[in-house]
Amino acid sequence: MTRPHRRSTDAASVRRRPNRRTARSILLGATTMLVVAVTAACSVSPPDNTSVPINPSVSGPALVSQYPNVTLTAPRDSRGPGGVVALQDPPTPVDPDLTSVGVSIRRIVYRSTSGLDNSPTEVSGIVVVPNGPPPDGGWPVVAYGRPNSGIQPQCAPSLFGSMLGNAEVMANIAVSGYVVVMSDYQGIGQSGPVVPFLDATTYGNNLIDAVRAAHALNPTVISTKWISYGGALGGLASWAAGDRSVAYGQGLDLLGSASIAPWANMTGLVDRAVSGTLNPAQYSVYIYTLQSIADSNPSMNLDDYRSPYARSIWPTLLQCLPTARTSVEDIGRAITSLGPDDLKPNSIAAAAFLKSRIAARALPVGANKQPALIIYGTDDQVADVGPTEAAITQACQDGQRLFVVRRAGETQEDLKADQAVDFVNTLRLGGGNVTNCGDRP
Repeated sequence: MTRPHRRSTDAASVRRRPNRRTARSILLGATTMLVVAVTAACSVSPPDNTSVPINPSVSGPALVSQYPNVTLTAPRDSRGPGGVVALQDPPTPVDPDLTSVGVSIRRIVYRSTSGLDNSPTEVSGIVVVPNGPPPDGGWPVVAYGRPNSGIQPQCAPSLFGSMLGNAEVMANIAVSGYVVVMSDYQGIGQSGPVVPFLDATTYGNNLIDAVRAAHALNPTVISTKWISYGGALGGLASWAAGDRSVAYGQGLDLLGSASIAPWANMTGLVDRAVSGTLNPAQYSVYIYTLQSIADSNPSMNLDDYRSPYARSIWPTLLQCLPTARTSVEDIGRAITSLGPDDLKPNSIAAAAFLKSRIAARALPVGANKQPALIIYGTDDQVADVGPTEAAITQACQDGQRLFVVRRAGETQEDLKADQAVDFVNTLRLGGGNVTNCGDRP
């Protein structure tokens, strides 16, 4: 079944490569690195454009490539969360953004826990370790919550030397004096378990266990002190990792977290689907959500949520990268050919079920007591502001020490999040322990 092509498709909107920018702007711009035509952001509500109490002067040592490579050795598999199943060389050629800054890079497979049913899982990821002598106690770790890359096993950043656009971000975190560990997330990179798209508990567990696995590779060089950082889908992961640190992160020392434009609560997608107001930037996120929830709920009928036309192109809509049968243009045309009625639930009951399943995966998912920075823009095109603000309100009521920065009128593409890097560096010194939860209405 075919349908007229409704909008022109720019291949660059389906897969992007970061521009060369300063280290700070790259780290902040990580949230825009998406493989599919999907963008992200978020929202909240103390005074707009709040300044965070930070120490911007803190920075790590400049790394140089002539330092000898650090020794990373696969320990005996503990068979518990964070146990290292495999230590591998990364795919080649590795992006020169990483190879040029004096780091050692390995791909890992490690043990984690599904948030859907508490079952043990194996998850893959990438560890980047600065070469040369570490500070006393070892390099602190940044658990980097990466942006969305789809829900297919083959779309894991760790399977590509380019890291699917994340290499530059990780390099600039590493040159600031951190070990960086990036999880592919459950079901992506390691086939088998259901991909729990948008499930905060799973993503939080995955980041925590990635830190455990990284530390085990060289406990002298790699500290148990860690910070979670990410944007968009990765902002959900970084916030969730902080939330889960109390109940799940024993043995590690969380300093705090920073989440830019987090997909904290995506129930707004259902409201938009019902009203026929999903925008093109939301289509892939909604499609991945439908498929993921259907995969973990066998009684759910996907045809209650998609038109016959959408069903006919569903395999292409689920592609996150070109394959032998699809191209970037194929994927883009499929996404942009959808109309308001193609993804509309066929009943009130179907919509209510879907909304309840998304809500069950949303933030908050714990009682984090460490500092947590949240930055979002009010004009985000993917994550609706209302549900995100509701997640922040709930976290504040739960006693979390959030510092919320609300960027009025900004989208993810123009979100000013310069404070995030300085906040992360301040956490390393034991600072950042501030909150403006009490300033919210």
